[in-house]
Amino acid sequence: MNTKDNAVYEGRIKMEVERDGKIISTHYTKNIIVDVGLHFTLDNMFGLPGGPGFTSSWYLGLLKDYTPNSSTVPADVIASANEFIAYTPSTRPAYTGVRTDKTVSNTAANAEYTITADNSDVYGAYIISTNVKNAGGSSTLLAAGRFTSPRMGLLTNDIIFVTYEIAAASA
Repeated sequence: MNTKDNAVYEGRIKMEVERDGKIISTHYTKNIIVDVGLHFTLDNMFGLPGGPGFTSSWYLGLLKDYTPNSSTVPADVIASANEFIAYTPSTRPAYTGVRTDKTVSNTAANAEYTITADNSDVYGAYIISTNVKNAGGSSTLLAAGRFTSPRMGLLTNDIIFVTYEIAAASA
């Protein structure tokens, strides 16, 4: 196969932290599209039976001290308290992506989290097909990423804004 025949997907996560009405830090990371997410994409692109089934509903979650890899599944995010849940709203915020050319992003409607516990640490983010905190079960994990510089020591009422974009290109 010629490398010009390859398709490449790249996801990027941006997290901004607001305190007292001012952005105090911004974190970026590329993420991995996990194997389950790749299977979901291929199964639904070609309507293959036995796949996880189509969904148009996606949600953004936050990670505690956890490093995702290509074989990460929803249970890994939930197990051992890897999901950061000390925030409102009571469910994971919806991912409202809009496609512009070969990129889908929620820039126009960032996911927003208000921290509910002092000294909270956020290490990364992920996109999943269920909005229920600490639940993954039969859901699909599309992608996850860990920031190279996690945000440590968040305070109650700090606000986190997460933007997730995925771009496709011919390699």
